[in-house]
Amino acid sequence: MDAPAFADPGALGEVGFSPAERGWAAALPRSERPAARARLWTRKEALVKAAGTGFTGDPADVAALHPPPGVVLLDVAAGLPDGIVGSVALRRA
Repeated sequence: MDAPAFADPGALGEVGFSPAERGWAAALPRSERPAARARLWTRKEALVKAAGTGFTGDPADVAALHPPPGVVLLDVAAGLPDGIVGSVALRRA
């Protein structure tokens, strides 16, 4: 889970995001971009945890917009404090 402020371009910039992810975020209204970047980052964290690998390479190589086959990404909002985003990756059996 992360706060959208973490995804502020001044703090995180574009590090860790693929060209497709950067383009997707750039197409959003400016006010929505920090939350979108935070959401992408929490998805990446969830994906590497579900894979059991952690970040072993470039985070930009972890596809947060389109998860691999057999993986479902869920964005979590219920019960979280305002300004906090979370994601869960589930592997289908």
